[in-house]
Amino acid sequence: MFNIGDIVVSSNNGICKITNIVKLDMFQEMNKPCFLLEPVTGENTKVYIPVETAEKRVRKVLNKEEAMDVIARASDIEEMVIDDEKDREHRYKEAIQSSDPEQLIRVIKNMYHRRKQRTIQGKKTTAVDERYFKIAVHNLHSELAFALGCKEDEIQDMIQKQAK
Repeated sequence: MFNIGDIVVSSNNGICKITNIVKLDMFQEMNKPCFLLEPVTGENTKVYIPVETAEKRVRKVLNKEEAMDVIARASDIEEMVIDDEKDREHRYKEAIQSSDPEQLIRVIKNMYHRRKQRTIQGKKTTAVDERYFKIAVHNLHSELAFALGCKEDEIQDMIQKQAK
């Protein structure tokens, strides 16, 4: 369960703070309590998530120890294997929607190896791969940077140093 003041991760909205519990009167059937989430990036966005489904849509942000553990284990996490090209985008979406750092790493590794293979074959990276690669990297790096109190661009170096 979540409380006002909790910092959470939303796959669509990034890192947010739960600032209130409100009831929305827009629709009679929607007159249910909702968490009001506000992105910590300072954006003037408000996100409403029904309290009853919040655990399926957000999770608490990693703490420093958990973030360091993800970085320490990154090289041991196996890449996502996708044999069916038609299923590729769906699998990417699922991993990103999960907001699970391990799933994001699996997707990033898949795309990294796929990009290398396509380059060797003289092919360009697909638009789908490029779009989801950027989203996965941003989501992973922004959460790890938030948890560790550093900048996003420092995370890649930390992961590479740990892999050596």
